[in-house]
Amino acid sequence: PSAAAAARASSPTAPRPGGDATSIEVVGPDESGLFKAICRLDRSKASFTGAPGLHAMAAAGSRCVQVSGPARQSAAQARVDGVALFNSHREGGLAAAMRKKNSL
Repeated sequence: PSAAAAARASSPTAPRPGGDATSIEVVGPDESGLFKAICRLDRSKASFTGAPGLHAMAAAGSRCVQVSGPARQSAAQARVDGVALFNSHREGGLAAAMRKKNSL
């Protein structure tokens, strides 16, 4: 299996496909050979404190907010970032996910 598939299989905390708007996708490689995680996080868990730009997205009726991780050398590294963003969101909402993003 590919590195991305191995990372998915070893990630018990990764979201499962289904009815919620939360997902993790690893994209790449880009033209520089890098990968990144793209997380779509359910805005119902959003904490808008300190994130005024998110009010407009919520008002526009979007169901989720997209948060991306940093560019990484491998798909597995990007997947780890995505799972960390997902777990932060699950534990503390969108504000926690944004703090995690800034620390990656």
